[in-house]
Amino acid sequence: MNPTDDIAADGAYDDGGPKIPMDLANVAAADKEMLEADKQMLDSIGAQNHTTAFGVAANSERGSPSPMASSGQSKQLEARLMAMAADPKSDVLKYVEKTLVSHLLNTSQDARTEVDEIQSAFKKCFSLEPRLDRGTLGELNASLRVMQTDHKECREKEAKLYTQDQECKLELKANQAAVKAACSKVDMLRLDADAAPGQCKVGASYEYEDWLKGTVQKLEAKLKEFKEAREVCKQQRLVEKAKGASCKRMTSRLVSQREECNVKQASMEKRFCEVKASHEKGAAEFATCFERARKVYDERIPVIKKEETLRKEDWVVVSRVKCILMKKEDCMAGKVNTSHLDLKIEDAPHRPPIAGVGPMPGEADFVGRVYADLPKHAPPADVNACPNSPPLVFPHFGIGKSKTGERICAGNAVYEFTADWDCEGGPVEQIPSAALGQKGWRDGFDSCSKACAKHLSCASFSFPKAITVPNCTLKSGARKSASHGWTCGSKARKAKPVDLFSKLPGLRCQSEWSIPRGILREYDVSKVPKSWKKVMDEPYGKKKMTMTDVFPEGKHVGECMLMGAKKNKLSDTFDVVAFGRRAKIQKVGKRGAWENGAFWYNWQTKSLKGSVGFAPTSSTTLNSCDMYDTKSKQRLCWHYNRGVGGWRAGRRVWLNRDQTWRKVVMYGPCSYKD
Repeated sequence: MNPTDDIAADGAYDDGGPKIPMDLANVAAADKEMLEADKQMLDSIGAQNHTTAFGVAANSERGSPSPMASSGQSKQLEARLMAMAADPKSDVLKYVEKTLVSHLLNTSQDARTEVDEIQSAFKKCFSLEPRLDRGTLGELNASLRVMQTDHKECREKEAKLYTQDQECKLELKANQAAVKAACSKVDMLRLDADAAPGQCKVGASYEYEDWLKGTVQKLEAKLKEFKEAREVCKQQRLVEKAKGASCKRMTSRLVSQREECNVKQASMEKRFCEVKASHEKGAAEFATCFERARKVYDERIPVIKKEETLRKEDWVVVSRVKCILMKKEDCMAGKVNTSHLDLKIEDAPHRPPIAGVGPMPGEADFVGRVYADLPKHAPPADVNACPNSPPLVFPHFGIGKSKTGERICAGNAVYEFTADWDCEGGPVEQIPSAALGQKGWRDGFDSCSKACAKHLSCASFSFPKAITVPNCTLKSGARKSASHGWTCGSKARKAKPVDLFSKLPGLRCQSEWSIPRGILREYDVSKVPKSWKKVMDEPYGKKKMTMTDVFPEGKHVGECMLMGAKKNKLSDTFDVVAFGRRAKIQKVGKRGAWENGAFWYNWQTKSLKGSVGFAPTSSTTLNSCDMYDTKSKQRLCWHYNRGVGGWRAGRRVWLNRDQTWRKVVMYGPCSYKD
């Protein structure tokens, strides 16, 4: 018989005998005094709502942990049940079988169900893991591959048309040369007419009639030659006209094909961005799902395991009571089997890292990776970067700093630099500019790079290196790039020294941030680029700051740094701050040195005591922090390895134990202009 059969709605079983409610406090006797005694005793063991050694209360919801009874309380329960069994009015054995056994089995099954649900939650999360071979992301990726193939085939047709167009133009050029040669002969014959009057004189030895006949013959021959030359010229012009029309049609086909490919490219790049967006959404959903499942696992599994242990202890109690009541000596001495109450609980899985997708439009390697196998004469159009993608960061061009093959950012476009090189290309525009290193060269360079960035037909520009070259020249169809396999031109002539800057299509950029110069007050924190990383942000009162805290190895992400003071942790401005190059500031010592418009010092003794800071002048009093001119708003000083923290932020001094003012150090990439 199933131990849960005949359980009434109120928690008692109904077989015609006395009502035995689920509340253990009402288990035993009909006698009122016995009932009250039982209730008080069991309440002291567990709790009023069946929170005894039987784990979860009968009226508690799954997922809400209830108070647990100890094994000592289980023994007390066993003793009390045996005492109750002595009362002839109670039916403890039936209660044990009908209610307690059923309760233990039911709660075990509930726990098993909950464990399955908790572990299944992880499986559901893994089904959300973004993968390029399934789901919406898989469909987008599959269509993207088709679009890539279609775009490549389109560019291959474009390359063939380009070759045919070039061949046609060469033939047209040959036709034009033939026309020039043929028609120049006609012009030469016309010029012969100027000499004709001299040929019309009658020679002394000629009879007039003979002279007339001879002259007519000469004129007829000349007329015939002229007509033949004129006809050749006419025919060559017709051939040239036909070839010109044919080349015009060919060029039109090339332009149409290129426009078609550009449309395909734009659609393909949009699909790339859709793949990226879908992947990012899937990764976020997967992470959220996994974190939620792990939180439930960490909260509930320890409780469930504890309940499982107590449930087994309860089962042993129930089994022992049944053995005693049924007077089965063989089972009293044996070990109680609780394996049917075992729960199969697996370790929580680790969340796997999500592989990224890319490169994506607008990223540095996109053109080189995605368009590397396009034909040489059918390069991609400018790439449409994905929405909200940050611009790439490249260095400024610097005389003597930039190397051949290096990418630089100028005019919000990316160029590949080639020193002492020039390429023949149709001049789009010439812009007057000072030569490199001459006064005003930077303004001319900026104007030239911006103009080329805006000009759709500009592929590169050459920039003068000597006053003998007065202009920067924007060029079409001429690029040199080792990374893209583009070649053109040759080493620049000594008489015309220039550098070449080839525009790389599809890359938006921003130049490395130029750090502000001098000591700044009330400087907005938001002006510092997001690429800069904070390595220190602590109260002035923090003791024993070390030089490594200010100049950490391996933590900075660029050559430049800032030191600043904030009035409190939530302040959005630096009360006083200065920027500079780490390599310079770290080595200035106690004597100090100027860097980026501020006078810096950074020193420590053999016992590692010292200070670091800056001032608006070279006058300092380092004892050990700078005590010079305490009314100055442009001084900052922090102690090294002292029993106190910082010392000053502008004219706020004696901040050694202050817990409100903050010391901040940040590092990041930058461009430094000497």
